[in-house]
Amino acid sequence: MRTILSKKNQTIFDIALQEYGYVECVFSILAANAFLRPDISLDDGQLIFLPDETINQDVVDYYKKNDIYPSTGNDDYITLTPDDMVNITQKLNYSLNNGPTQFYAIRVPNLKGTLVVQIDYDIPSTVTQIHLEQSLDGEDFSIIPGTHFTLVASVKSHTFSLIGLLTNYVRVVVDVCSAGVIKEIIYRV
Repeated sequence: MRTILSKKNQTIFDIALQEYGYVECVFSILAANAFLRPDISLDDGQLIFLPDETINQDVVDYYKKNDIYPSTGNDDYITLTPDDMVNITQKLNYSLNNGPTQFYAIRVPNLKGTLVVQIDYDIPSTVTQIHLEQSLDGEDFSIIPGTHFTLVASVKSHTFSLIGLLTNYVRVVVDVCSAGVIKEIIYRV
């Protein structure tokens, strides 16, 4: 995964075209940046996470060679408040047979309150250990103290309630696993 900074009046569609050469990549960008919206312009200089995707190199090279930054936005900015960010769901169906992983971080700008993270899973009676990480810049993550947890096979869901967390990004990390599925992660602000 890499990052870029958006330009004035760019939309997520502009970023997809500029960085991948395909507008269809907008869905991967949305998945990596939970609070981006496809219907409004991005802030000038906004940090955007870009997943590793197949690129139409001819289109990308053309934009770079000619110093072109598509910007189809119309200065229509909507500031998201914590009230707007009530429920973010990552539908994963991640097979734990694939091994330990870290899921895409969700962006919770200037969170200064309670964050509830619910992890829905289906595991056999094997050991699966997880924890939560936080970051201010979306790149350098640190473990949130007290969030190491071993999932219990008979329960099927675990909820973390984090109070007084001061961060911009939160993600779930699977430390140890062998079998089963992480179905979804729900973030509630």
